[in-house]
Amino acid sequence: MTGPRPTREQLESELRFLRAHVARLEAGLQGSERHLAASESDTRRAAILHSALDCIVTVDEQGRILEFNPAAEATFGFAAEEVLGRPLGEVIVPHSLRAAHEAGFAKCLATGRGPVLNQRIEITALRSNGSEFPVELAITPYIVGGRRFFTAYLRDLTTRKAAEDALRASEAALLQAQKMEAVCKLAGGIAHDFNNLL
Repeated sequence: MTGPRPTREQLESELRFLRAHVARLEAGLQGSERHLAASESDTRRAAILHSALDCIVTVDEQGRILEFNPAAEATFGFAAEEVLGRPLGEVIVPHSLRAAHEAGFAKCLATGRGPVLNQRIEITALRSNGSEFPVELAITPYIVGGRRFFTAYLRDLTTRKAAEDALRASEAALLQAQKMEAVCKLAGGIAHDFNNLL
């Protein structure tokens, strides 16, 4: 035996309830998909940051270090935990350049422009042991959530500079050898001509 048939209003009410339930499930699924996509993006970003061959150091508007990748740890000799939250100028900027660094950073914050933004320059950096070394530096500014950040990409030029110096020394030695060979040929020619005259 069957029960009473539902009324049209009851069926429409049940249908509205089911549609609302399906809409909530779809919204939850879309939120989960967005969360998963964001999580995958964060994972990719972290993998890129940690596998980069160049040093990547990010600072906030106060100049405090927010990111210090493994290449930066190896190059500068600091563990990330030691430098996160510290002012960049106190960590990797040589003492002789700190005043210029602070002035340049203040100008950049005030005007949005600076001599080192969005270009590559060669400059001196400081290791944890106090030694200075040449680096190639590029700084890119960006805004997230109304806050300004600056990411520095640094490459240690120590090996390249040593190779360039060795090449220059080799070229100088070759030039000197060529000069000596020319002098020897000239002297030999003069001696030969003098011998013929005798």
